[in-house]
Amino acid sequence: MNNIALIGFNTSGAMGDCFNFYIKYFSEYYPNINWHVFTKKNFEINTKKDINVHEYNYNKNVRIINEVIRLRKDIKKYNFDAIFIMTPNLVFNLVIAKIFHNKIVYLLHDPIPHEGEPFLRKMILKIQNYYVCKKSFRIVVASENIKEMISRRKFYDKTSIIELGILDNLIYDNICIKNKSYDILFFGRLEKYKGLGVLANALRILEKNNIKCNSCIVGRGNIDEKIFDGIDNLVRYNEYVSDRKLAEIIASSKVVVLPYINATGSQTVQISYYYKCPVIASDVGCFVDYIENNKTGFLFKAGDSKELAICIKNLLEMKEYDIGQMRKEINRILNEKFDNYKICSKWINIIN
Repeated sequence: MNNIALIGFNTSGAMGDCFNFYIKYFSEYYPNINWHVFTKKNFEINTKKDINVHEYNYNKNVRIINEVIRLRKDIKKYNFDAIFIMTPNLVFNLVIAKIFHNKIVYLLHDPIPHEGEPFLRKMILKIQNYYVCKKSFRIVVASENIKEMISRRKFYDKTSIIELGILDNLIYDNICIKNKSYDILFFGRLEKYKGLGVLANALRILEKNNIKCNSCIVGRGNIDEKIFDGIDNLVRYNEYVSDRKLAEIIASSKVVVLPYINATGSQTVQISYYYKCPVIASDVGCFVDYIENNKTGFLFKAGDSKELAICIKNLLEMKEYDIGQMRKEINRILNEKFDNYKICSKWINIIN
């Protein structure tokens, strides 16, 4: 195995972080492979290793056809042993899939578009996913439950499961916080599909039952802030929070709550585990496989505020010994499922 291409043009937010994760760890763990990254111009790559970077303009002021032709020539030039497409993109991915299909391994982030996505975006994603999956040699998804979302049998049969790893931009070894400031934490970009209304209602249920919680919500996004009105002891960070500050908040929390209405892959569970924080999440997407119910956290029925309130109550009332046992289980699952070297090795094994 000499040359492998890493393709990623959707580089904003979580997808950009995930793409950077693979660039860094592939190049570190497999330095004998010539890694070529094909991406947007000015994408900040987080690796100290010597890799080949090919940048392309992708905006409305550029004639995209010229960039597509250049991309096609560049990929042909190196005769790659494998092409890993790591993010969705309608224009570039369709061209790559049509020409180089027998070498493509495609990371399918979202088999089903998220709740609240604009109609046109949903249709574009469906078209892109269908065509690239059809042409790919192999498809990768982040969990068994996500694989079950794939309805077409021919896609299902060529799909491998490789978990998402821990984003190291939030890893700080010198953070040690013994006294927890928050009972409940939600962090991440605020989107309709992430179910913040479900969490807000659960907090109100707890308050009605005289269960007081110090809650914290970190993130900005496209939701109505009024859903949090009237909730006591709630700290809101709706401005930029540095990676270090977010890591300290996670380490200062008793439990992370992820009340998503629907979900696919996510790396929020992994970083919560890193700081020994149990997770309560809805029974959707990768959460079903990443959270071992009653061992590393709790799962509840998506959209059910009453069940979420019960889960929060049960975890906050757990004895210290039981919390300690939960943290031991968290350590175990971190080593079993979310070891970054094991994750990268699974990708390489697909093409060997």
